[in-house]
Amino acid sequence: MVYVKVVYFLVSVVLFLIIVSGIILAIIDPIQNENNILKNNILQHPQRNKRFSLPKFAKKNEKKGTYHWIHNQEKNIKVLLLPILKKNKEIQEKQISTNNSKNQIQCCDYFDLKLKTDFVYEYIVDDYLSNTPFRVIDFRNRIIQWETYAGDHIFETPSLGNFTGITLSGQNEIGFGSIEEIDNALAVTILFYQCPVPEVAGRCPIFHEIIEFKQIYNTNDYNWSNTGETGTYDTISVILHEMGHIMGLNDLYSSICSASTMYGYGQIADTSKRLIDTQSQRCVYALYSKTTKTKDFKYIFLLFVFLLSFV
Repeated sequence: MVYVKVVYFLVSVVLFLIIVSGIILAIIDPIQNENNILKNNILQHPQRNKRFSLPKFAKKNEKKGTYHWIHNQEKNIKVLLLPILKKNKEIQEKQISTNNSKNQIQCCDYFDLKLKTDFVYEYIVDDYLSNTPFRVIDFRNRIIQWETYAGDHIFETPSLGNFTGITLSGQNEIGFGSIEEIDNALAVTILFYQCPVPEVAGRCPIFHEIIEFKQIYNTNDYNWSNTGETGTYDTISVILHEMGHIMGLNDLYSSICSASTMYGYGQIADTSKRLIDTQSQRCVYALYSKTTKTKDFKYIFLLFVFLLSFV
């Protein structure tokens, strides 16, 4: 009788353990499967180790290291690409002079193009971000830094999405990968722009307006961190630099500007440029303090063209 009770007890324990194990597996398996699916999706993400190619008609400015091309001849949409380069001995010895004649600030250079200040730009960050040390908040906070000195709220808070490539898509995008034709590029900013008024003798009489932008951070060839780890490039410093391009500022290659936010070379584990330097603050302010005059001139110019049509 006692033997039967022992056997019954053991069988009950075994059955209980089987039932509990089944319940645990029922809970764990879906999670495990979901994690496997997520992992597979990440591994198969179309932007993982993506290498983009420039259009065959893109031209390089050897003096400034930029690339440019015409995206749409009919609408006169032009493209400017600016890389920030990895600093090494060979590049360091090849200094590129910067023309600062358009302003009185020593380390300041901007193009004849800038963002529209009567418009708020939306933009997405590629969802491959989750596999990198880059964080959405870092992009937003760097933009806020530039907006502070430009004196305008220009950007919405970014959202996650899919990076579509380096062509005009109707969406401002930040992605991860590299560009085949550009050696030593830590990141690139691509600006699509056009003249908001009819050109005069082939020139825009006012600032060109940036209508769309793309950024690509090279996660293929370089290691990154947001903590200044040895052997990595600082995400925050490079983002701040690239956002300066979106504002319309040019790279600076002169050694006297090596401490500038817009210095065109990046160095390993350099976290010293997480804040906009004083001259770059003055530079972006100088660029956007011209906004009111630019907008007034635009409307005066359009009125002039309209009246001229009746002559």
